[in-house]
Amino acid sequence: MRGRRSIICVIIALSLVSITASGQESAKKRFGNADVIALIKAGLGDSVVTAKINQAPDVEFNLETDDLVRLKNGGASPAVISAMLARVSPQIESAPRPRPDPAAVAARRQSGTAVLVTKDGRKEIARSAGEFSTTGFSFVKFTFLNYPGLGAKVRTGDLRPSVLLNSEFDPREHFFIVKLDVDTKINARSLKVEGKSRGFSESAGIMPASHWIVDYTSHEDEEGVWRITPISDLELGEYGVFDGMFLYGFGIGEAAKMR
Repeated sequence: MRGRRSIICVIIALSLVSITASGQESAKKRFGNADVIALIKAGLGDSVVTAKINQAPDVEFNLETDDLVRLKNGGASPAVISAMLARVSPQIESAPRPRPDPAAVAARRQSGTAVLVTKDGRKEIARSAGEFSTTGFSFVKFTFLNYPGLGAKVRTGDLRPSVLLNSEFDPREHFFIVKLDVDTKINARSLKVEGKSRGFSESAGIMPASHWIVDYTSHEDEEGVWRITPISDLELGEYGVFDGMFLYGFGIGEAAKMR
């Protein structure tokens, strides 16, 4: 009897060790912020990093404001951060999302408008075309797109508003949130541009200067209607959603005044 009890005790002990080891191994497999940064530092592209994020069986991401800033400083692109946010967002079981009326979507798309969504409500933004200007010397020249007025008509005190856009594809491939300089000499808001970029479906494909671009996340609220939101709070000033030529302008705080 003692021999049998000893064997049973050994089996139970081994089982507990196996369960503990399995739990520790599972904990080690959790994919976190440090793993994302490691892949980025290794020089892997966004597609590889986001695929790893989506395929990881278990993730443990820290995505508070300070964490997002550290991720950005570590080289994480908006696409990578959006993939991380998507993995930790609660999945709500609900009825299938109703398909919007195609005629209504087409009408919004034809109107050339976007919608600014703030804590205080929603405001429609009309798009405006810019005029090119060039400054500098013979060897160093800068090109700008200038939009009339020192301040956008649509304004908010919300430091992190969202913009609703009509797009057949993820807007990160076609639209930029940009910051503009106010030029009182020509009574305009100016966007520095760098020239032709990747193909745009409804624009001339002009690329904003990189340091004028604001990182954002995107989410498809309904088919063909995307919500884009800055990753961090915006400073007071002039902004817009830029599609390669046209600007959906909005302002944070009061507009600048002519001196």
